[in-house]
Amino acid sequence: MGILDKIFKRNNKSSEDYNMNSLDFKDADSILGIVVQLNKDIWSDTSKWEKNNLKMIQYLTRLLLNYPDDTRALTNLGATLSDSGKHKEALYELLKAEKLKSNDANLYRNIGIAKMNVNEERQNAKEYFKKADTLKSDNLTFEAYFDPQGH
Repeated sequence: MGILDKIFKRNNKSSEDYNMNSLDFKDADSILGIVVQLNKDIWSDTSKWEKNNLKMIQYLTRLLLNYPDDTRALTNLGATLSDSGKHKEALYELLKAEKLKSNDANLYRNIGIAKMNVNEERQNAKEYFKKADTLKSDNLTFEAYFDPQGH
């Protein structure tokens, strides 16, 4: 039985057949694990981009209803929004996690990435990249896509 089957407590469907009602949103680590996997799947098969991004936003938003102070969920939501081109919305979510005192390198990289993509914030991005370099990444968070050559 695969990890997704264990999470879903079922083994007769593929992970793509599950809907939000079959997930346990009280188990933050499991939901975050699914979100991280959905993000990885996007980068290995770009045809999944739109579908997986939508799922990630839905799952993270629902998880945050139960755990509004979960900095990992906020970090991943910010990364997903940034990857969707919604950098100001991403920054809003990411700064919530910063206020909650997260020490996740991915959070600070994602803030830097979002700031690089918001003209009036760009000058403050470098300090966040520097801070990220002093921290470790949480294995249940991910970094937004960033092309430093693009800026």
